[in-house]
Amino acid sequence: MMIDTDTLETFRDIVKEVIKAENDALREEINRAVSPIHQMLEDCHDKLRNHEHELTALDTRMLAMEANCKEMSNRYEKLQLKIDDLENRGRRCNLRILGVPEGLEQGNPSGFIAELLYRVLGDGPNGLEKPPVLDRAHRTATRAAADGGRPRPFIVCVHHYQEKERIQRLAREKGRLEFHGKQILTFRTTVQI
Repeated sequence: MMIDTDTLETFRDIVKEVIKAENDALREEINRAVSPIHQMLEDCHDKLRNHEHELTALDTRMLAMEANCKEMSNRYEKLQLKIDDLENRGRRCNLRILGVPEGLEQGNPSGFIAELLYRVLGDGPNGLEKPPVLDRAHRTATRAAADGGRPRPFIVCVHHYQEKERIQRLAREKGRLEFHGKQILTFRTTVQI
């Protein structure tokens, strides 16, 4: 059986139309299926762009904070050096006096220590001419040992640095200092009073 050319041509046209219709339907179905994916990709892209902007802003803030932290660290170091210097200057007029029996100061430690230093270091041509001017004097907070224990040391702030140096020099020159039969010792101190 032979098929004529017109029929074959018609058949081809029909097949083409059916394939085209199926192809269009398939494309439309694919587009409907892919359209939400495109929308989701667009949303993701927008979110990514927003995150990039936020990360850039955070990075800028972080760089500013690091610079600020470094500046504050430098300032802290400078201030710490100033504090150390001020504390050292505040302590340079301090003396620690050991060996003074307990209870002799009778509520006036500054006056008592000034008189004690004058008595112990004042005699002789190179001694103290008058009692030294003291800003403060007090015993340390530690308790004396019971009956015969060591008395608590005095911490003394001499008003003038030169006078403190002179007291130390005179104490070195005299060698052994005694008060009420007990040896008195003077030292520089690092304690702030």
